[in-house]
Amino acid sequence: MCDVDLRPALYGSVIVTGGNSLLQGFTERLNRDLLGRTPTNMRFKLITANGTQERRSVCTVWLKLLVGNTIFLFSLIGLARGLVDPS
Repeated sequence: MCDVDLRPALYGSVIVTGGNSLLQGFTERLNRDLLGRTPTNMRFKLITANGTQERRSVCTVWLKLLVGNTIFLFSLIGLARGLVDPS
């Protein structure tokens, strides 16, 4: 479980993106299931990309972050390898 103070913010902004969100009826079912599990004193909001262009934008941002983090990770591995094996 997460911190009690964070729960209202997390319930208030659930973001659905990626390949599974393209399945027919997925977001409706997820919305129904999570709404049933949300405490009555908290606001629940499911955020989805409605159109193809919005989905493409979200996926592009995610892909850029993935590539950037991968490059950073490989630079750290290279740095660590140089520290361990200086030859």
